[in-house]
Amino acid sequence: MTRRDASDDGGASQRNESPIGDEKVRQQLAQLFGESLFGPWPQLQHDAGKSRQRRSAKRWLWGLSVLMSLAAAAFCVRWLVKPGLRHQGDDQRGHYAQELKTFINDGNLERASQFVALVEGQPGGAQKWDIDPKDVRLDLIVSVQAALYRYFDGSPERLRRIGPYLDDTGRASPLRQIANLTILSREERAAKLRVIEGLRNDLPDNNELEYLLATALEYRNDAQLSREAWERSAKLEPAWLGHRFEQAWFELRQYRAPAAQQIASQMLRVDPDSAWSKLAISIFAPPKTGIAGSIRGDAAAPVATPVEIYFEMLVQGILAARRKDLGQAMERIADAASAIQYQAPFLFDAFDWCIAEEQPVLAQELANMPQWPRNSKVANAKQERLSNLSPTQRKKPPHRKP
Repeated sequence: MTRRDASDDGGASQRNESPIGDEKVRQQLAQLFGESLFGPWPQLQHDAGKSRQRRSAKRWLWGLSVLMSLAAAAFCVRWLVKPGLRHQGDDQRGHYAQELKTFINDGNLERASQFVALVEGQPGGAQKWDIDPKDVRLDLIVSVQAALYRYFDGSPERLRRIGPYLDDTGRASPLRQIANLTILSREERAAKLRVIEGLRNDLPDNNELEYLLATALEYRNDAQLSREAWERSAKLEPAWLGHRFEQAWFELRQYRAPAAQQIASQMLRVDPDSAWSKLAISIFAPPKTGIAGSIRGDAAAPVATPVEIYFEMLVQGILAARRKDLGQAMERIADAASAIQYQAPFLFDAFDWCIAEEQPVLAQELANMPQWPRNSKVANAKQERLSNLSPTQRKKPPHRKP
């Protein structure tokens, strides 16, 4: 081969050799055109990782901003809606308050016991917490709770809850002064007769005040004025059957059995299923058989309240004592005290009724109970009154018929 041929072959070899075979060339081309033709591009891989990190951070920040926006929107909605909900709740409580006034004026204590919890705003109608001293309906709540305590269930919890709001100094509102008088015994009311009369001037035609006046005057042995107050009370609220029962018993103690029977008959016409009506008929207008039925033995009657049971047991104890059945009389007196959880005002009234019914032995039985409030001035005065009875008065046989 000639030199020319050799040189031609070398040149062809050089011309046929690909330029991209050079590693440096491939790296440069990869940097210029990417990795699709010439394999991985390290610089592109490094930048892609940074891009993914930036995208992840953006998504996290976006989600956080969305959550914060939703929270802010929820707060704004609540802030805007809360006054409306409060206003709606106040309107509902106002409606309950009007219903409560109707129930308590009519003596429908069962319904009043349900609605007073709604007026207080207690969840589920239950009374679990103390009364709010800033409640705009505080006076109504306290007065109703006092009535329920004295005429419905004798609950110590009711008395505890209203205790801080009872005021006998005359500085409180009329309703709260009435509440204070309501929880007292008859003897204690009689000591505040002027207060009752003053309230009657401010609140004429108030059934509760007429009732309180009647009980106070009766304790003072002013039967005529007491009867007039009873009659005004009955005219104002004939459906308050608990008061009518006590009115009938008052007439019986005044030897006016026909008047007591008439009141019992009126009670039966108002509500024949009431435990008060059944008790009044059995005692003041008994059936021809002469057998007094129990207010708790009739399945058709509503469940008797503790105060109704208290009166039933008390009267049955007095009737048993008249029959010389002292064992049953003592048992019934104990049942009466137990029904109202030995609350002092009820024990004091029972003591006075036993004395008025010429049954001092039963009065002594009450005073001998461990629960008798011996540290009370009222209780000590009653004990002294009992000890001052002459032997003849202590053993004087009953001379009246039921």
